[in-house]
Amino acid sequence: MAFGNSNIKLLVLSIQSSDSHCLIVILVLSSTNYCRRMKNCGFGQLFNSAMARYGIVCQLLLATLLLPCEAQGCMFGLNTLGSTYPPGDIFLEKGQSLKITCMLDEVDNVTNAKKIFFTAGKERVPKRFVNVIDMSTAELLIPNMTLTNHSVYYCRLQTMDKVVCLNQVVVGLKPQEPKNLTCISENWQSLVCNWDKEDHYLPTSYTILYTLAGQGSRSDIFRVLENPCRVDEVPSGDSDRKNNTCKWDFITSPIYRTVYEFYTIIMTGYNALGNVTFPPIRFHHYAHVIPNPPENLRAQNVTTHSVVLKWVVAYPMQNFPPGLVTRVQYRHQWMPKNKWIAVNTTGLPLKSESDGQTLSITNLYAHTNYIFCVQHKSRVALDSGYSENSTITVKTKSKRPTLSPEVDIGGFEADASLRSIHLYWKSIPQYLHNGDRFEYQIEMVDVNGTSNVVAFTHKTATYTKQHWNVPNSVLNHRAPPKYNIPLSFRGFHKTHFRLDANCRLYYFLVQELKRHRPYPCTGSMNWTRVSVNTNRYNVAVPDDKVYQFAISANGKKVSTGLTWANCIAVIDQRIEEMNHIIIHAVGSNFIEIGWIAGCSHRIGLVQGFVIHYCPINSDTNQQGGCKEASKDQFVAGGADVLVRGMITGLVPNTTYMLHVTVISRRDDGPPSVKKFVTTLP
Repeated sequence: MAFGNSNIKLLVLSIQSSDSHCLIVILVLSSTNYCRRMKNCGFGQLFNSAMARYGIVCQLLLATLLLPCEAQGCMFGLNTLGSTYPPGDIFLEKGQSLKITCMLDEVDNVTNAKKIFFTAGKERVPKRFVNVIDMSTAELLIPNMTLTNHSVYYCRLQTMDKVVCLNQVVVGLKPQEPKNLTCISENWQSLVCNWDKEDHYLPTSYTILYTLAGQGSRSDIFRVLENPCRVDEVPSGDSDRKNNTCKWDFITSPIYRTVYEFYTIIMTGYNALGNVTFPPIRFHHYAHVIPNPPENLRAQNVTTHSVVLKWVVAYPMQNFPPGLVTRVQYRHQWMPKNKWIAVNTTGLPLKSESDGQTLSITNLYAHTNYIFCVQHKSRVALDSGYSENSTITVKTKSKRPTLSPEVDIGGFEADASLRSIHLYWKSIPQYLHNGDRFEYQIEMVDVNGTSNVVAFTHKTATYTKQHWNVPNSVLNHRAPPKYNIPLSFRGFHKTHFRLDANCRLYYFLVQELKRHRPYPCTGSMNWTRVSVNTNRYNVAVPDDKVYQFAISANGKKVSTGLTWANCIAVIDQRIEEMNHIIIHAVGSNFIEIGWIAGCSHRIGLVQGFVIHYCPINSDTNQQGGCKEASKDQFVAGGADVLVRGMITGLVPNTTYMLHVTVISRRDDGPPSVKKFVTTLP
């Protein structure tokens, strides 16, 4: 490679204004004999001066001048049989063709281009991609290359099994527009931009810069752009540098400009395939400022039902032009942890004074722990732009209970044989206890008008009952009504009952259970009043609990008290197993069997029963193995408590195994307990 004199003169003229005549001499000498080490003119000092003054221009010039000095052949320092063109690493864009020309230094009958083949790594490239140009040259041409990070292509000589030369090939993409570019100002003191990294299959770097709206002169704009933030691709193991992030603050160049509401963001990508500048993005600066949390949050004037919160806006957000919106939320100890109550803060000013902000919160529960959270966001930001929380825990003051227990005339259960009464009432919610050591006090007034405060003998956490001995005359009540409770469906229970026509009013009690009866109820209690003419009633209840039902018939001043259902109501539970199987009669060819439906028998749902039976060997009685296939006999029914069925056509003096299942509209119940019966001879 050589330069003409005109080119050298043009280059010299382009830097003539530097007053560095010695540098001109260097360039001229380099153009005439650029492979010779120069010793004149203080070369080291002149070179350093030139590099400091001209930077990249000198680097490019020296690189160009020194190209003819590179060693000929495949790789510097290695003796090979030839070379390839282009030499070194090859970068291709996806879809381009790979073209490598392999040239031998010496040719003879054994060593010539007809013996050349190519491999990609260890895999041989098909011959259809190789073309012999002449005796010393062969060409590899592969069209439509696919993406690959690094692949080494070897030009090899078949006769000597030696490598002629090699190239590392990378097939990638030109810089792609970054995805999910987000820029956030941290407390109006810095600006940080992040984006998602794209896989280009080759090293790619980005510059990101911004222009400011309202700057009209080109010099002002250039001054902002002259030092863009540059992000080079960082190896995955490099933990000292954060990839795909640029930051401006008050010590960067350019500095972070706080007073401009809008920026224009411009990004450019760089890699071996080219440089791409992407469309500019108009960026609403003030809508992406996230303040620091409020400072010095404290509670004042705490009462039984109110508290005053005070805080200070973090510097320098007091002067933020759009102003700040404040969000205050709280929850108390009785609430689920994922539930919060929002406070109306529309009365707070958008811009804060130096002494901070104050907010009064009322309608709180007494003697309750509260967590208060305060946040700020830019007035023009979305809800995702709120700051982190500042939190404080406050306990309101205690006071006397203000809510009386709710009772009803039928809320008792009497046992005349034991001369005792169990008394029920709706417990006061814990959040209304208003203080520690909360308890109930019961006052009993006898027939003579004498009142006494009685002590508890039994109390549960959320449901309470009391029993004590009383005279027989107090237990002079009517017999409780008879009723049945059916199987429940999701979301409601249907209850059916028969009432004494003389009863004017009765009510229906629902208790939430955590364990099956006979354990006491531990959940909340509720009741519903219905008219005397009603004998069916639907009760809507949550579907994830177990319920116990009771009923009482009430007059104006008298009540039967509660009678509890024998069956609990379990939402979506399968029909229960029947355990009461009775053998009524046995003959030589028949067996009469009966069973008590119990809680398996629910109104309107049970369609019938199936008796399953089969003969067994007498010695396998306990194992219950059938000698032949089991047979079934359907028995219709559902209204009676005791149901019977007859199995006929049996073999005399044979042992049979029997069990019964319930057939409902929804599904079949589980098998009952097994019975083993031997027919008569």
